[in-house]
Amino acid sequence: MYQPINSFFFITDDYFTDFPDPYLKGYKGGNRPYYYCFKDNQGIIWVIPLTSQIDKFNKIITKKKKNGQPYEDLFHFLKIGGQESVLLIADMFPITEKYIERPYTISGVPFKLLDKNEISKIDKKAKKILALLRKGTKFMKTQADVLKIESDLKSNL
Repeated sequence: MYQPINSFFFITDDYFTDFPDPYLKGYKGGNRPYYYCFKDNQGIIWVIPLTSQIDKFNKIITKKKKNGQPYEDLFHFLKIGGQESVLLIADMFPITEKYIERPYTISGVPFKLLDKNEISKIDKKAKKILALLRKGTKFMKTQADVLKIESDLKSNL
């Protein structure tokens, strides 16, 4: 079985069929990799959508700064395979291993984040955002009900 820890991977179509929340940042014709953030003690994996739309998210950050809104933990910018990308931490959602389709590869090799400093920064942001989600914080109007999905996944384990 593929080990998703600190790796990027694709999620099966079944996930989006089983959890048809219209606000999940997900399936793009099978072409959206996800980053594994952490696995809780009940077998749940929290994944963070990845995008290369740098300009879009720089504009969002600029707007949040201007309006005095917090933004530091919502996104994480990094380079993947030489390309600037953004992890959309506020859009993370839970899955289980059964929904991992395959690893994201570069030149046929599964891509794994190795920089311990980057991993630490991402994990810290993700745990903070998850704690806020558990307290009922909404980061946007169009936010998936990730706690309901988590509950459904746990009941199926």
